[in-house]
Amino acid sequence: MSDQQRGVTISRKELYRRVWSTPVSILAAEFGLSDRGLARLCERYEIPVPPRGYWAKLAAGKKVVLFKLPDLGKKNTQIYIAPTQPADPPEQLPLSIQEVMERAAQAEPIAVAETLRSPHPIIEAWLTDNKADIERGRKWNSYVPDALTESAIGRRRLRLLNALFKSAPDYGLKVEPHAQGRYEATFAALDQKLTYSLYEKIQRNRRKAPRDLSERDSRGDLSRDHTAPRTGPRTAKGRTEAVGGTEEAFGERKDRKNRPESLAARLGYGRQQPTCKNCP
Repeated sequence: MSDQQRGVTISRKELYRRVWSTPVSILAAEFGLSDRGLARLCERYEIPVPPRGYWAKLAAGKKVVLFKLPDLGKKNTQIYIAPTQPADPPEQLPLSIQEVMERAAQAEPIAVAETLRSPHPIIEAWLTDNKADIERGRKWNSYVPDALTESAIGRRRLRLLNALFKSAPDYGLKVEPHAQGRYEATFAALDQKLTYSLYEKIQRNRRKAPRDLSERDSRGDLSRDHTAPRTGPRTAKGRTEAVGGTEEAFGERKDRKNRPESLAARLGYGRQQPTCKNCP
């Protein structure tokens, strides 16, 4: 019966030695544990594990740091490891994929420039096509697209993509223009195509509600007090009335009936003339 089926008892020093001589993913499979289960076991017994990128640097011949095993004051502590799952043999990645992963682990962090200088050939082609579309639209008085560098978000997008495209070879990737989408590109790794998406989180700043009316007036949110009566003229339905002078306004309307008729009215202009039955 193997260690994966019946469990194993191992000393703390021996487990420390094996953790630093074999990757955790492979060692955990030998013990019948998951990667996280072995990591928690090492954490419980204060056994340091290699940091991220340790094995890639070691394979590349770079200098690595080995963490010492802390002394707990106990002699030859024994650890019993019981398998929690039937362990399958670890999947071996093709050598080409391992090389790509190692190159990505060794690459330096990507730095984004403050300005778009010496753009990548793909981005330079985007800018040229965009300029041609704008000139064509103005010439034929048709749709004129926005410039890619018109807004701050557009300029920041181009600077980010320019940094990614230029650093792609350091990660074992190749940048190619998108076959269908315009102003887009794809990353090629071996025989696979990788797409990307850029998202920007927008922060909303909520304004504090005013506590009283005077505070709103001081901030310019309210130009006047709507609770005060209006004394100025106002226009409604094509006529001007005075607020507070409603009685006078209606009185003037009543007086119009008692006014003398005009000369045109007395002469009968504008009125329907009576007809004579006997007239031809």
